[in-house]
Amino acid sequence: MQGKSKLLALAFGTAVGLGVGTGALAIAARGPFAPPPPADEPPLSAAQREARWKRERAEAFDALCVRVDALPAQRPFDRSAMRPEPPIAATEELALLLRELQAAEALFRRDMSWQCWNHSRELAERLALFPWRFGKDPREVDGWAPIAAAANRLLADAEATPPALAFHLEDSYAALFRAQLLDLAGRRAEADKALADVRVQAWCGNCAAERTGVVKSRRAEAAEAHGDPVQALSLLDDCVSSFFDSHRLNIGNDIMLARYGLLMLQGGREAEGRCVLQLVAELRPGTPGAEVARAALLQMGALREPTLERLSLIWIDGAEERDPYRTAAVCAIASLQIPDAFERLAARRKAGDKAALAGLIALHDERTRPILESELYEGDLGAAQAAFSGLHALDGTAESYLRPFLERLAAPRGAPGLLDIGALDESLRAFCGDGPVLGRDEQFKDAPFAQAWLAWLAEQGR
Repeated sequence: MQGKSKLLALAFGTAVGLGVGTGALAIAARGPFAPPPPADEPPLSAAQREARWKRERAEAFDALCVRVDALPAQRPFDRSAMRPEPPIAATEELALLLRELQAAEALFRRDMSWQCWNHSRELAERLALFPWRFGKDPREVDGWAPIAAAANRLLADAEATPPALAFHLEDSYAALFRAQLLDLAGRRAEADKALADVRVQAWCGNCAAERTGVVKSRRAEAAEAHGDPVQALSLLDDCVSSFFDSHRLNIGNDIMLARYGLLMLQGGREAEGRCVLQLVAELRPGTPGAEVARAALLQMGALREPTLERLSLIWIDGAEERDPYRTAAVCAIASLQIPDAFERLAARRKAGDKAALAGLIALHDERTRPILESELYEGDLGAAQAAFSGLHALDGTAESYLRPFLERLAAPRGAPGLLDIGALDESLRAFCGDGPVLGRDEQFKDAPFAQAWLAWLAEQGR
């Protein structure tokens, strides 16, 4: 995604984060926190905890399938009969993916590798979905050569003597990026070995769990590309959960969930696959994942079209505000094209429903401007961040909001809340076309980040 759609995606991610009390969702292969057993019970071994987690997760998935109530298939699944309807051509998608790689390259060359992983992940996931969306291998489409050339250019600099670029392979994300570049450059055997050699080293247990999930997801993509859907599905089984609640699927990642459902269909787990695909089609409308989810369900005669009544009854009414499914359902109201969508979402936001903000942004309605301005200047950091993306996506006039927004972030004792600096930096660079080189503090702390951007804007005369 690029331009408006990119910013809208960032706004949605922030809204999902608002629902769970943080700036973004991540994937992870770990179980939920387990309280210690009563004093009269012996502690569980690691194997027993793992078994209990898997049992509880399976029970939660069964309950989700009952909640989704997917329609039975009228026809067997036939991939060749799927007819996705992407809004862009395959060559246009490759042009957008080249921009993702170029953005990752620019950040990596500036020693801002932490920021470049977002672009690397986006590129990997959309390439994995490419054959499902467009019916062909991306390497067989006009427009692939510039992607391969960009990857070769980065690798050549890294492999020069002395190297002009350094991949710190003890960092699992850097090792994944190198493996990705080898694959894009056509060096498949080296890429496979590099991917197999990636090891997660992190002092923080949560960080290690998140990184393990990312590594497994990249290996799942590679397994599918090599024609091993069984191994791909096995790997995805461990990394499709939300980082903050491993009993829920990560609804923030439409592409991974769509591939998960499709691989389930291929692997004979049809009922589960229809459940996951209906979930994506219903709660993430307009996304690449929803495109293929709808196509697969239509091919089987099993698509249940979302309605306001269904979204309200199944996902919104009575659900906890922190429930990410509820958050996604509120956002999905914008896609239904009902006459009073603005009034409904504005009323929800006025009543304090954090999820309604992303739904308002997705409407592309000028009437949302006063609401977004209020969030930008008075809301917590997560809401302000989403509002800034929404104002730019509305009509490209966010230039006048940029400095006041950054000044608010830079102020001592600034706004409350959590800021997703990586996503914000990405959206600012998409808006400005470039940006400052950020030091370590500036990549991780709100005020130094904002001050660096304000200084850069002054240098640019903006």
